[in-house]
Amino acid sequence: MIDAQFDHAIILTNRLEAGVAALERLGFRPTPPGDHGEALGTQNVTVVLPDGMTYFELLAIRAPVPRNKDKRAALAEHGNHLYGLAIKAEVAELYDLLDALGAADGEPFEFAREVDLPDGPREASFTILPLKPDTLPGLYGFVCEHHTPEVVWRADYLAQPNGALRIIGLWGVADDLHELIKAWQRPFGASVTREDDRMTAELGITNLRYLTREAWAERFETEIAPGARLVALEFEVADIHALEALFRKNGVAWRQVGRHLAVVDETLGTMFLFAPAVD
Repeated sequence: MIDAQFDHAIILTNRLEAGVAALERLGFRPTPPGDHGEALGTQNVTVVLPDGMTYFELLAIRAPVPRNKDKRAALAEHGNHLYGLAIKAEVAELYDLLDALGAADGEPFEFAREVDLPDGPREASFTILPLKPDTLPGLYGFVCEHHTPEVVWRADYLAQPNGALRIIGLWGVADDLHELIKAWQRPFGASVTREDDRMTAELGITNLRYLTREAWAERFETEIAPGARLVALEFEVADIHALEALFRKNGVAWRQVGRHLAVVDETLGTMFLFAPAVD
């Protein structure tokens, strides 16, 4: 089995500029856009967190090419939404296992993008192993090996105006938790647990939680379309009262849900959950 560690989440958007503006209203400070080259036809911004271990990206299509066909189809079906996640690992150690499980979607490939740092341009370089679409129901997944983490978690963008410190959770909804658990247990069995109305996959410092549709509606008072899907990103923040003040200043509507401030951002098609840091 794989000792899975969360690396980053992906929000897919039709319009990068509008998505960046939405993130800024929420108090995030995205990096300048990065281009993924002609072969991938995508571009992104990232929000890197002070823990130096977690981040999320806002991903958009720059030009239609065969390798982003799946992302274009996902946008056509779901609009802007929380699309998937990356697992942090050394690809060479996992490829044979994932290939034997029928989970690897082809062979690993090298990928790099240029990043303009204060002391000059650098390349952020990665080895990527995509997972087959049916490996983890309801999300796009891949294994990501970082070769230049200091370029990704760039020091000049770690501090977030909203006080976000790290990503502590991803939340989703599923019609059939049993089937979802089986899918996660194949590669990640040692880290998956089940309660009556939810499953939890422990991915290092970040938990992935899927609730039944009924449990989700009871907790968050929102209706979610059928099928397994990711819905929310959960952050630990330094000062929840300062965050409330920032939301009031920026005209952001939120609800208190347990210990969380919950914001549904229609532009990004994603719920954001903010929890106070635990001493």
